[in-house]
Amino acid sequence: MGAAGLLMQFIALPARGAAFGSGRSGGFGGSFASGHGVMLQVAGEGIGDAGRRRVNRLWSHARTAFTRRSRYATAICDHGRVHPRTTCPMSLLLLAVGVLLTALLFRLRRPRAARCVGVVWCVLFWLLGNGLLAGRIVDATQAGQRAPARVVWQPGAVIIVLGMGMQRLPHEGGIEPQSLAYSRILRAVQLFDACKAATQGCKVLVSGGDPAGLGNSEAELYASLIEEAGVPAADVWKEEASRNTWENAKFTARLLSSRPHGPLVLVTSGLHMRRSLLYFRHFGLQPTPERSDYTTPFASWLPNSYNLLISDLAAVEWLGIARYHWYNWLGRNDPPIEPAPEGSSAHPLLRDRPVTLPPAQ
Repeated sequence: MGAAGLLMQFIALPARGAAFGSGRSGGFGGSFASGHGVMLQVAGEGIGDAGRRRVNRLWSHARTAFTRRSRYATAICDHGRVHPRTTCPMSLLLLAVGVLLTALLFRLRRPRAARCVGVVWCVLFWLLGNGLLAGRIVDATQAGQRAPARVVWQPGAVIIVLGMGMQRLPHEGGIEPQSLAYSRILRAVQLFDACKAATQGCKVLVSGGDPAGLGNSEAELYASLIEEAGVPAADVWKEEASRNTWENAKFTARLLSSRPHGPLVLVTSGLHMRRSLLYFRHFGLQPTPERSDYTTPFASWLPNSYNLLISDLAAVEWLGIARYHWYNWLGRNDPPIEPAPEGSSAHPLLRDRPVTLPPAQ
């Protein structure tokens, strides 16, 4: 049995607190542990019988992360990266705005307008919570990501894995990746084995620093699990300075500019892929997108926290895209870099840009 049989086509993960990050338990995400689950659609590329034990070890880590009582976030606020003390439940903010606006209209002695606003806000909140509107939003955010990409492997291919947060266990005191980070790690191992079977010189580049100040970088932590799954340490590169998705792209481009490489494959969550590609292309990189999961709503008559949560996550992605274009207009972003010529792996323009990076791993 290959990895496809182990992972299946759809993996139902028991929901405990949130979909993508780290934060306080309870609150907005607390009622998320109702058993609705998160559907992760993992592409089934066979990696051979030898991969069974590796995938089992990683999947065991993932199951452990889901069953432990840890901290989970309700959203991702800083260019798509998580912080243990950061939450942005925008659906609740939307509800609060509706309540305040309705109250204000009543105070201004405009009861008809107040009732209309109240009804509209209640209907909007209900549509978000029952999955109807949430489904439209997350599908639009993940447009083009439903079917896994068909990667044509060439020598020197680099599989870029974006970090998505870490958590410190409350009792043991150890540090682990956030729960759904394991889908990215698993996908990276699958892709590496597929690349290695097709060609030579394949690498995995893990990008992620320590934005939460836990004393370890995401790149170091994720790389250790990737190596444990059987990828040679010499084939794993680490970018440990980035604190958000923008810096993932910026520092990865800088790192790759000094190392010969072939085509690039970008591994991240389906909801996160659109904005990630936008940032990577800004810095002259043209990776093939390979989403590690695909988020779907849970249909119900009554609003539930899971649908509100994925609506928040999708909204944050669109706000990040809008902020990118706004900052471009203001001139606050780094100047865009033209893609490297066909067949060239280096980016000469980037070499002149001062970017602080850790020593090459």
